[in-house]
Parts: sequence; structure tokens; C-alpha cells
Amino acid sequence: MLCGFSAASIFNVQFAYRVTYNGVTVGYVESAESLSEVEDAMSCCIKTRGADSFVGKPGLKLSLTVGSNIDSADIVAENILNNEDALKHVTVLTVDGETAFAVNESIKTVEKKLSARLDSFATGEEDEISFVSDVKAECGFVTADAIVSLDDAAEYIDNISVKTVATKSYVDEIPFEKEQTESDSYLKGYVKVTSKGVKGEADVTAKITCINGVETEREVLASTTLKEPVAQKEIVGTATVSKTSNTQYASSNSQFMWPLRKSVRQFITSYMGDGRGHKGIDIACNKGNDILAAMGGTVAYAHYRSDYGNFVVIDHGNGYRTVYAHASKLLVSKGQVVEKGDVIALVGSTGQSTGNHLHFEIRINDRAVNPLSYTSR
Repeated sequence: MLCGFSAASIFNVQFAYRVTYNGVTVGYVESAESLSEVEDAMSCCIKTRGADSFVGKPGLKLSLTVGSNIDSADIVAENILNNEDALKHVTVLTVDGETAFAVNESIKTVEKKLSARLDSFATGEEDEISFVSDVKAECGFVTADAIVSLDDAAEYIDNISVKTVATKSYVDEIPFEKEQTESDSYLKGYVKVTSKGVKGEADVTAKITCINGVETEREVLASTTLKEPVAQKEIVGTATVSKTSNTQYASSNSQFMWPLRKSVRQFITSYMGDGRGHKGIDIACNKGNDILAAMGGTVAYAHYRSDYGNFVVIDHGNGYRTVYAHASKLLVSKGQVVEKGDVIALVGSTGQSTGNHLHFEIRINDRAVNPLSYTSR
């Protein structure tokens, strides 16, 4: 740092220090100590890496003079930098205090592109539109290799994150609760809806914050219930095994119950095999008669199929299953535990059928066996 005595007004004569840089007068300061302020101002103006290398060069000199106006440290610093061949005076964009890019365009040009970036997220409903970071366009000095084209600058600006904040009022759904009743008539994991829930409605006012158009935060300011929700009622199964499977597994020696009530007028119209690969027996009777579970077990299937129509499959354990097809209506659901003799469906003629009847099968390890060998009428 250069040292010297302070300028003083003697006999109404104003003294000052002439500041020269590489032989060119760049301004006037009040004292040698003022050079510290000039150097600080230079550091603030330089927006490139290695700024310190341009401060305190030996080309900076001080000499006493008379009758000159005192310049601010900023003016002297700018004049010095304008005389530094290695630096260019351009527009610089800083993000959170760090130089993002320098471009040889006016500040107005850069600010116009910044405004366009903000406007691209405007819908007219926002309380606030701003950049997420502290973004500023300002003049500064950089080395030539730090300057980018206007197209590169525009691409950078188009990737700066924008935050929008808007206060909105809307009708929102209120979710319904579930009221569950446990039942050992169904296997664990089975859920049956007995009364559907109904969502409620609320008039909501919220402050919604988005980053680049994507919601990141929603603060509810007020909420008024318009319609109360109605709870959904469900039956939840708790049974771990069939009620009968642990004590009464089906076997070749045990008798399955006849799947129709004996009091019903009925007759067999088709036997197993009968020259067409028939896998069970067909029992004709009137539509709507009860179809009974031939033995207790768990409902493995209860739905519609194009060939069997409405049909039920009951798993009895030990590889034994029974099939009941062409029903007009199903009265059980998959996962339900049934007892021997329970009504599981009603006789009908759905699927590939020529009249009202029950198609009944008994399967052992997925192999169809003659039902008449396992039942008694």
C-alpha cells in the first residue's frame, strides 16, 4: 500500500492525490489510504476467477496535485479496470452471489429474458412469482474467455427455477372411514363390503407453492365442510382354515352330500363321460332351486365363465374340490367358509347350457371323478 500525507486545504488551495495506472490518469483521491477503498471497489467490480491478480498491480501510482476534485473509490476503480486490457466490461448474471455467465449485451437485454422466464409461469392467479435463487443482472469486468453467446445465456436462463405462490379456493373430497366387523365365516385376508362409503366435500382455501409448475407445498388456510362423509362398512375374515377341514377332510370313503334338496323334482340328464368327455353329471330341475354345498370347505372361485356360466368351486382340503355350474345366481364369495348343506347358489341355465340344470363335479387333485361314486341320493 502506498503511503503519504493527507491532502489539506492551505490558504484556500485544495490538495489531492492524482492516481495513475500504466501512465494514464484514472482519478483523484483524498489520501494514500483511499487506495484501500479503490482496491476494494475493484474486487467488487471484477466478476471472474482470480480477481485478486488484477488488484494492487505496480502500475498503480500516486502523486500530489493541486486544485482537483476528489473522485469516489468506485469511479477510480472503474477507470482503472477500463484501462486493463485483460478485462472486458460486460453484463454479468449472478445467482446467489456467484457468477453464472457474462454476456456482451446490455443489462436491459438480460433482464428482458429473465422477465420472460418468470412470465412463462404466470397464469394471472399468482400472489408471487420469483426465482428460487437470488438472481441479478449487473455490470462487471471479466476475462474474455468467460463471455458466452446470447443463445447460451438464454439457455441458462430457461433452466433457472421459478417459484409461484397462489391462494386458491376449491371443493375438495373428504375421505370416508372404514368400519370393519370381524367374522370367522371368512378366511383371513377376505374383505366384503356390505355398505359402500361415500366421500364428503369441503370448501377449502389454500396457499399453493409450485417450483417450475410442480406443486411442492400446500398450506390449508381455511376449510368448511359442505357434506359429511359416510363410513364404509366391511366384513373382515378371521378364519385361518376351513371350519371342517381340520377334522373332516374329504376322502374316498367319506360321502359327499347330494347338491340338491331331495324333495325337489329332479332327474339326471347326463352322466360322467357319456362319450363326450363330460367331467360331471347334469341334474335337471326348475330354475331357482337351492344348490347346496356337498361338503364344508372354502370357496375357491365364485364368478362367471363363458362355458360354465355362473359357477362355484369349493375347496374341501386334501386335494378335494367340488364344482357347481350354470347357476342363475351366486350366493357366496371367494374366500368364504361354508358348511355342508349351506345354500351357495340357485339353479339356472347360464353359460353353455340348453336348459335349467346343475352341472356337478367332484375333483381329486384336479382330476375329475364320478360324483355318483362319492354321493348318495
